Amino acid sequence: MTDEELTAIADRIHRTTPGPWFPVVTDDQLYQGAVYVGLQARGKLSDVGLYLDDGRGRRLLVEGDIDDESVVAITCLQYPRLAYQDACDDNAIFIAHAREDVPALLAEVHRLRALLSSES
Repeated sequence: MTDEELTAIADRIHRTTPGPWFPVVTDDQLYQGAVYVGLQARGKLSDVGLYLDDGRGRRLLVEGDIDDESVVAITCLQYPRLAYQDACDDNAIFIAHAREDVPALLAEVHRLRALLSSES
């Protein structure tokens, strides 16, 4: 990768919403499910790495129990049907972790480049 490409990646990182980000799956009394990346770890962490926000008995999505300012990305929205695909859970997990993974990878590239340049 060129220095310009690395700079562009760093610029994109700095323009994102500050983290940490959390992958959340939610359902409500109307079974209007959503999988999203948010700023709050809502619910209990599952074995697969999603926070399970069990909203049965409440109308989370309809009545605004989820603060829209805390939602970073939506990978599944059943109603109104906006996003739905088989990998929506894995996409949310990936996006949520990318907020910390990409800066870490970028730092490692810079560290390794500095190490290589000091050896030459």
